[in-house]
Amino acid sequence: MAMPPNLNAALDEITFLKQQLNWIEGRDLLSGLLTRSAWHAQPMATDDSPQLVAFLRIHNLTRIAERQGTRSADIILQTMGGRLLNETPTATAARVSNDAFHWRMKTPADLTQWLIDVHQRLSQPAHLEFGQAALQCVIGVAVAPEHGCNIETLSRHAELAAQSAEDRGFDYLIFDQGIAEAYRRRTIIARSTQDAFSKGQLAVHYQPQIDLAQTGAASAEALIRWTHPELGAVSPNEFLPTFERQGLLGRLTEFVLESAIRDWKALGHEHFRMSINLPPNLVEETFCQAIIDRCKQNQFPLGCLTLEITEQRLTQLEGALMVIKRLQQAGVRIAIDDFGVGESSLSRIGQIQFDELKIDRSLVTWVDIASNQPTVIRSIVSMARALHMEVIAEGVETEQQLEMLRDAGCDRIQGFYHAKPMPLEQLKAFMAPQ
Repeated sequence: MAMPPNLNAALDEITFLKQQLNWIEGRDLLSGLLTRSAWHAQPMATDDSPQLVAFLRIHNLTRIAERQGTRSADIILQTMGGRLLNETPTATAARVSNDAFHWRMKTPADLTQWLIDVHQRLSQPAHLEFGQAALQCVIGVAVAPEHGCNIETLSRHAELAAQSAEDRGFDYLIFDQGIAEAYRRRTIIARSTQDAFSKGQLAVHYQPQIDLAQTGAASAEALIRWTHPELGAVSPNEFLPTFERQGLLGRLTEFVLESAIRDWKALGHEHFRMSINLPPNLVEETFCQAIIDRCKQNQFPLGCLTLEITEQRLTQLEGALMVIKRLQQAGVRIAIDDFGVGESSLSRIGQIQFDELKIDRSLVTWVDIASNQPTVIRSIVSMARALHMEVIAEGVETEQQLEMLRDAGCDRIQGFYHAKPMPLEQLKAFMAPQ
């Protein structure tokens, strides 16, 4: 028995609507590309042609939205959607997060040149309703079958490559095993931070600072060290960003301070100074008052404590001038660390009356190479003198560097030429009368 014509028409319309809904569910309505779930549901091509999966992130999109409004960010996402559809006419592109995209295609013969060209095309300024917006894009690529055989694996590896490129300041990177190993280490470090404290894996070593007038150690910088049971000795440059992301820099700074106070007492030199690094986000009243209280409770002279703040992060100290002055009034010395590699202005340095200036090791290293470097060092020393600061040079490794820094008028030096960072017992031996 045949169905009535009107029922057949209704069933056809229901089928059509289901297809439309399925299409809509798999599409990002703003960019017109696939959604993240639809992207990962795709099968890889069945032919033997090499394929790649690329990942792109617009890492200044949030900043554009904050300055020019969400409408501008929406236009940029629509623009990028159109650009990626032009790159992949078979519609194998997706918006996978607020500011990130995936796409796949056949691997070009010259992958590096393709990356250069595609980065240039996709990073062109976007036309907004009023003016333009410069786009800062980073791209990562993973190639099948070397880097994976399915969409999920290739997508993850392309994203890791892009993250590594952004960390290194590159425009793009192709995934390799070095990136995979770095990710493995980051993952292990991220899940081990609590164990670092609770299982006694952290220690403080001290690098002596040599007084050039007295030719002996007058102070030392306290440096955190981590010996991981699986990774061995982990560089602070590797683990400190993870501690920062997890909000553990305060706890780490307290650990260094407590160790420095305890070890200062064990040294038995009442005028010996200890320097520790103070993250800019901790330059606030409660934490700094806790530093003062901890020193007083342990009969540690505040005049023997120097807190170092890196030049690169001086911009984060807006509004902290009173806190710094309060520390200095209590007797604590404040040093500007790594001077010469940041972008601080003289006005900002003048606002904070630093007690010490530490010349970055990169400037010292160039002493052996660049003929005009002594002039640069002398200029820094002259500026520091005008601002009533002592000058310490870091990274001193050769006699030539030492003599130049002495001639330039530096007060103290720190580096492998005299001593590497060392545990307390070695510091005791280093300071013992010869």
